[in-house]
Amino acid sequence: SDCIKDNYSRKSNIALNNERYEVLQNGRDDYEQQINDMERILQTKRQELLSLYSCKSLLKEEVDSMQRETAASAASIENKRSERKLAKQGLEQKQFKVTELVSRLQDVKNTLVEENIDSSSKEQLADAREK
Repeated sequence: SDCIKDNYSRKSNIALNNERYEVLQNGRDDYEQQINDMERILQTKRQELLSLYSCKSLLKEEVDSMQRETAASAASIENKRSERKLAKQGLEQKQFKVTELVSRLQDVKNTLVEENIDSSSKEQLADAREK
C-alpha cells in the first residue's frame, strides 16, 4: 500500500512537473515571441530613422543650395546697384560737361555778337568818315 501511495505520489509529481514544464515552456514561447516582435519593431524603427536621416540630408542639401542661390542673387543685386551708381555718376559728369560746353558756347556766341557789333560800328564809323 505504501508502494501504491509512493507510485501515485510519483505520478502526481511527474504530472505536476509536466504541467509546470508546459507552463514554463508556454511562458518561454510567449517571451520569445515578444522578443521577436520587439526585434521587428526595432528593425522598423531603424529603417524609419535611416529614412529620416536621408530626408534630413536631402533637406540640408536643398537649404545649402537655396542659401548659395540667395547669396548669388544678393551679389548680383549689389553688382547692379554698383553699376547703376557708376552709370549715374557718369551721367552726372556728362551733364556737367554739357552744361559747361553750353556755357562756353554762350560765351563764344556773346563774344561773336560783341565782335560783330564792334565791326559793324567800325564799318559805320568808316562809312561816316568817308561821306
